[in-house]
Amino acid sequence: MFSDSFFITIFGYTLRTLPTLLVCGIGIFILKTRILPGKAQTYGVSGLALLILVALGGVIFSMYVSYGGVDYASPAFHMVQMAYGAVSQVIHAVALILMVMAICGKESIAKSGETKNPYEQ
Repeated sequence: MFSDSFFITIFGYTLRTLPTLLVCGIGIFILKTRILPGKAQTYGVSGLALLILVALGGVIFSMYVSYGGVDYASPAFHMVQMAYGAVSQVIHAVALILMVMAICGKESIAKSGETKNPYEQ
């Protein structure tokens, strides 16, 4: 069922998204281990997880196009391509909005003037 060219192709697509996967994975690890306000941590982790989802979706869509026996001239392919592009852009935008909300939530906590020890529970 799977040939050597399939694994080489999926490895190539995955290799292109590897920087995104590494940065987002390390970011999630850092956010989960730091003591941050609850919403800032939740928004940040959610945004990074959505970016990972978009990157993996790109790999899956590329594999679908490469091995799906797709007729590139058909209107159905153009509809699938437009739908994928629209959904991935919306998810990417939501991820960035969540990350901006995490940054703004952290800023507002820092500017509130509280001198509370962040390591106390």
